[in-house]
Amino acid sequence: MPTQFMRLGYDAYTLDEENFYNLTADGTPAGKPIGWNVDVRLNYYRGMPLSSVEALELSVDGRRVPEEKLRFRIHGKAFAVADLKELWAENWALREAAHLEAFDGGLAPGEHTVELTLHVRNVYMRFAPRVYGKVDAGAVKTMALKRGPSRVPKLMPAPDLAVRPIGVDGVGGIDFGISLYGFTERLYGDGAYGLEGMFQDLVRLGVKKFETIGAQVFPGYPYVTDAEAAEFRALAEKYGLEPFSYGAYVDYGVHTDRDLTDEEIVASVTLELETAKRLGCSYVRGGSMPAHLWPRLARIAEERGVRLGYEVHAPETPTTPHILEMARMFEEIDSPFVGFIPDFGCFIERPNRISIERLLAQGAKREILDFIIANRWNGYTFETMNAKVEELGGGLAEKLAVGQWFGFMSFQPADVDGFARILLKRTLYFHGKFYHIDEDLKETTIPYEALLQRIVASGFRGVLLTEYEGHAFQRNDAVQQIARHLAMEREILERL
Repeated sequence: MPTQFMRLGYDAYTLDEENFYNLTADGTPAGKPIGWNVDVRLNYYRGMPLSSVEALELSVDGRRVPEEKLRFRIHGKAFAVADLKELWAENWALREAAHLEAFDGGLAPGEHTVELTLHVRNVYMRFAPRVYGKVDAGAVKTMALKRGPSRVPKLMPAPDLAVRPIGVDGVGGIDFGISLYGFTERLYGDGAYGLEGMFQDLVRLGVKKFETIGAQVFPGYPYVTDAEAAEFRALAEKYGLEPFSYGAYVDYGVHTDRDLTDEEIVASVTLELETAKRLGCSYVRGGSMPAHLWPRLARIAEERGVRLGYEVHAPETPTTPHILEMARMFEEIDSPFVGFIPDFGCFIERPNRISIERLLAQGAKREILDFIIANRWNGYTFETMNAKVEELGGGLAEKLAVGQWFGFMSFQPADVDGFARILLKRTLYFHGKFYHIDEDLKETTIPYEALLQRIVASGFRGVLLTEYEGHAFQRNDAVQQIARHLAMEREILERL
């Protein structure tokens, strides 16, 4: 399932117009120009190793800068583009700007159109050995040349924060939690908003338990310094919060020429478990690890005193062969320290209204979107649907729809019976994924009531963790949307 067209909407931030200036021989604005600089941010929701960069090209006013004249400067170091593929230990953090320097004589004062081509291997999204999803992180922007660098942080308009706290008490043994992932849009775009701002929003919402995403909040991910861990724990204590889960990854594709070995996978997961413990978390939400490694991982998790979960994530379903294999493995291991973390995105039955509206605003034709939706499960593959879209006269916007609806926003009839039969017995906690809820507190694409009915009937006692993914549509409304989601869950649970 290739995802060549996977793309988030942070284009406006990718090329920084405030840090577009000439480089001079003496380092002063009045000096002789020897080149020019533009600051670049990664158009994605998490940081990535520099080795994940598969293509990087820079053009100005239609003229491509030769690769040998480019330098990629980050962490106080300057690298040739050709060297990036080897830099698996250098992390390009979520909020970090790299300085892309072009030594081609400088630019004339005034406006210039800069085009960045940036293709990134999605190092954790492995579909088969050496087959990975791809992120198109490029951008085009017309900008006025500045006299020198700016270090003034960009700010976003404050979102609506007037919400009614849900309350810390759960319902019938089911507690509420929130994934900080839901605050991605503001975290990415607002230089004054960080970990403490997210904790303040948790207080506004009246929920103590939370999940943090290491690759979003720790610049040196997967490594977390002692100072960072101490600050994290101190802030959580200051706001009376409970670090519940650590969102981790297995970055199989961190090396350009090979996948991780089994020993490297185990070492990676062990590091994440130890990091979670240092942060005060009780759980690690992990990605897809081979079934045969889980007996060993279960022992390591128990030794560290931290539970390790396999996130069942779209396009997986309860009856995906690998999930069935994992269910058998969890039965054999029979340990409380390992199990499933079902993500409710697996049960999306149709695209949500916001997704369709955004694609239409990007130029997609409604009749082609309707065709894709109607024929998603009528024998088309990613490749054949893209070919059909071209035949129907579609372009990039329609192909973005195919990339989303055949990938991380895949939809199909929800397998609620499989959820109850296969996943529930070995579930550690739940990811209550959602993309949008209107004022009537209805989630129109995921059968929440049916899922919660099965959870209650199973006798589950634990945490239902809200995960908002509004950043997929560039919506800075996390507090409002999460409040609606929590209110919806509470209303359903109190009725059951």
